[in-house]
Amino acid sequence: MTFVGVYSGALIANGQAPLTVPILCANINLLLGEEGIAAGSRLELRKIKADGTMTVLTTAEVPEIDPADIPEGRLITPDSVPNILMNATLRISPFNIQEEHVLRAVLIIGDDEHRLGSLNVQLSGSES
Repeated sequence: MTFVGVYSGALIANGQAPLTVPILCANINLLLGEEGIAAGSRLELRKIKADGTMTVLTTAEVPEIDPADIPEGRLITPDSVPNILMNATLRISPFNIQEEHVLRAVLIIGDDEHRLGSLNVQLSGSES
């Protein structure tokens, strides 16, 4: 997972909260196994505060993917195991920073949650 314009594990905002970033984009590449992905799956971008409180900032439904529907030659096959590469972008505009927190991208398939990556949001002018 890549947060566009962020080149480390932290987004460091200069100043005191509240601050606003005009657009925050997370680009996510998923390498799915031969089982594909079930209907009703979704991506979530979550904000997790220092006290553990979690808020879903944005969500995107993931279409059902059946490997049998993928044309031959479109599957990635390292080690002779078919895989499907899927790309998704989650966008928040504007992105308001009220306090330091962690952004976490999660793929939810049925009852299973898969953590895809995270970004620490820090304030350089904060007293913490």
